[in-house]
This record gives sequence, C-alpha cells and structure tokens, in this order.
Amino acid sequence: MVAQGWIGLNPLPLGAGLPLPQDAGAVACGAECTVANRRWCGLKGRAAIDFLRERGVQVEDEVARAANGGQPQQRRAPQARERLIATYDYTDEFGALVYQVCRYESDQVTGDGKREKRFAQRRPDPNEPGGWSWKVQGLRPLPYRLPELQEAIAQGSMVFIAEGEKAVEALREMGVPATCNSGGAGKFSDALVEHFRGAHVVILPDDDPQARNTSDGSLRFHADGRPMLPGWDHACMVASELQGVAASVRVLELFKRQRKEDAYDWAQQGGTADALYDLVEREARAWPFEPPFVSKFQAIPWDELDASGPEHEWLVKGMLTRGERSMMVGPSQSGKSFVAIDMALSIARGVEYFGRKTLRGGVVYQAGEGGRSISSRTGG
Repeated sequence: MVAQGWIGLNPLPLGAGLPLPQDAGAVACGAECTVANRRWCGLKGRAAIDFLRERGVQVEDEVARAANGGQPQQRRAPQARERLIATYDYTDEFGALVYQVCRYESDQVTGDGKREKRFAQRRPDPNEPGGWSWKVQGLRPLPYRLPELQEAIAQGSMVFIAEGEKAVEALREMGVPATCNSGGAGKFSDALVEHFRGAHVVILPDDDPQARNTSDGSLRFHADGRPMLPGWDHACMVASELQGVAASVRVLELFKRQRKEDAYDWAQQGGTADALYDLVEREARAWPFEPPFVSKFQAIPWDELDASGPEHEWLVKGMLTRGERSMMVGPSQSGKSFVAIDMALSIARGVEYFGRKTLRGGVVYQAGEGGRSISSRTGG
C-alpha cells in the first residue's frame, strides 16, 4: 500500500503527529505489514489499510490501482476529522498500566449540541517498547482508578459510580471518590463486582432521552412496556450486580430532563462536593426499588405537571414535532392535501417551509382515500 500524509503514534487525523515510516509505502495490499507499521495499528493487510483510511490517511490500494489501469483511485475526502481529546489509564491494584481508553471527538455536532465522540481501547505492546496494541481481547476488565477506589473503600468513604471517565474526572476535581467501567452503558462486567465488596456506593445515572430504533426513529421499549433509557437502565444493571456485595447501594438522579446530561454537566453548572453530598442525603434512593413510572403513551402524573420535561424536536420549527401525533384539520376542499404534500416535500429536501426551518428526513405520504389523484396534485 502507499500511504500519504501524517499520522502520530496515537491514531490522529491527517495533518497531526509524526510521518509514517519510510517502508510503509512498499507493502502491497494483502501482504503482511512490517513491524514498523504494526506499532501504529497492531493490524495486518486489509485490516491495517482500513484502519488508516478510517483515520483520514490516504492509502492507495495497489491491487485496485492495477485494476484501474495504473491510475490512482479517486476518493472522496472525509467530511469530518476527529482528534484525540483525552486518554484514561486503567491500572491494576498496584498502579501498573493494563489498558487505556482513548476519547476522540470530531468536528461534527450532534442534535444535542455536543461533538460526535468515539472511544477506542489499547494496551502497551509487549513486543514493541513504547508502542501500543489495539487488541485488548482477553484482558480482565478493571474499574477506572482502581487504587484510589480501594483506598476510599478501606477508609469507609462514599464511592460514586458514573457512566464515563470524563464524568469521573469532574467528580475527582471536587475531591469526590469516583469510578466507572470502560466501554460505556451496559458494559459493567461481572469481573468488576468483587472490587466493590463492602463499599458504600452511590450510582449517578446519565439522564438520557428514550432510545430510538435506528431504522425508523421510533421509540424503543422493554418487553414489559418500560421505555428504554440507556443511562437509567445502566444504573439499574450496576445496582443489581452490586446488591449483596456492596455494603449499601443508592441511586441519585442529578437531572430528570432527558437531555443527555451527566455528572460532568452537573459540575459545569456549578455543582460542588458539598451540594452533591447534600443531594445524596435528601434524594438518593436505596436499592432495590421500583423504577419510576414512565408512561408508554407519554402521560404525565398530576404532581409532575409543573416539572420541566424534554424539549420538542421539530420537524417543522414551531409547527410539526417528531415522535408525536399531529392533526391538520379543515373543511373539505380547503387545500389540506396540498399543504400536507408541500410540507412533506420541504422536509424531504431539508428546505424551509414558509420561512420555518425543517429537519431533513424521509417522508412517506399515505393517502387514506383518493390516492389516484395525488399525482395530479403534484404535477406528475
């Protein structure tokens, strides 16, 4: 393969880091990568090529070049660059590094206003001093900042479990003992449980909105009808695993707005250690307990009418919302179908509808009656 550009010892985007080794350009697609190449990705052949391309490095496939008459392939430039934001060390009981979690962020922003992020794990390469291997299968899972966790438990201190390393670091800056598991929500391994024996645990769930199906955007529910809330479901899973092992387990919700907020956001909004401990005493609930009632039909209990709820996600700003039912009402022959079709076309194209911003997406127009006349109304 022929690689052009720059890449660092950490997988960074094109334009950041150190140059690839000189012999990187002499390896043909399908052949084994050199040892020098493997210190970057720990992969071989096609997997190494894909690894580099995913990180913005231009890699020419010589087999494809031959099939293309010897001419380089024309590749579309990546639309987003990602960069390494932080690394989080997972050490054993004695402080020796076992593996590391890398946090990457791109220049694209998600619907909640935050940058898109991605995580990868790596370990020190035993065959290449100073290098990294991205093959972490078989390593025993560890709690983040294990030596500090053990010290806090030995002292009888309250230990907080957040969902991610960034939130843990925010708590540690307050002087609050905190930890998490690697891999995110749903990845709390049985192997972690014994580390919490005798601990007084407070779990801080991420305040996530209800999960949606990636295929059609519809809301997801558990088999018993409960909505799938990733942060809350993860907290309940951790609490269930620790029950009977930890001396006590409590769950504290810092937010109840379903806006993808966590302990880091709470700290950024002025949260302090004193305020956190005060909330624990006043609002934390001992496990086990019944999960809060959330209506499958989004009904609101009377005593929560004044509480702030999740904001609308607009398909047409100020007019049509996503995930909710809307009605267009008017007398017969008043132009309802024309308006509905015009609005549908605006959403499909992602253009403004009478000066209102739209959220671009696929549209299915289901004609309940008079379907044959739709084409005439659209000029078809």
